[in-house]
Parts: sequence; structure tokens; C-alpha cells
Amino acid sequence: MKAFSADDPIRLLAHNLDFWVPTIIAAILDRLRDLPEVDKAESPSLVTLEDGSVLSGAVAGNPRMGGTRVGHPG
Repeated sequence: MKAFSADDPIRLLAHNLDFWVPTIIAAILDRLRDLPEVDKAESPSLVTLEDGSVLSGAVAGNPRMGGTRVGHPG
């Protein structure tokens, strides 16, 4: 952030998010996949909405154990 001055518009600071966001999401998902599943009672299944339709591209799965931040004591 030292490369930007206090006068730079937010548009400049948020430049190229379309490029970075998919990479950031992929990194987060990789990290989450390393966490163990807590409850394996359910098999992954389609997500059904209240009106009976299926949410395209979504799959309901089991929750994962929370992790701790690197270097964080708790």
C-alpha cells in the first residue's frame, strides 16, 4: 500500500479485481478443502429451493472443521 498515496481514488486501488478475484477464491477453496469434514452424515446432494427448483451449480455437503490463523494462538 505504500505505492499509493492518500489521494489516490478507490478506483485505482481496486484496479483489476476481475483478474485477481478468481485466483483469490481458488486459493481460499484450496485451503478449506484441507480442513476435515466434521459430520459425514449426509452425502453431497443438489440444493432444492423452496419452490422445488434446483439451484444450478450448487451442491450441499458436510460442514468442515474450523481452522486457526497461522501464528494465532487460538
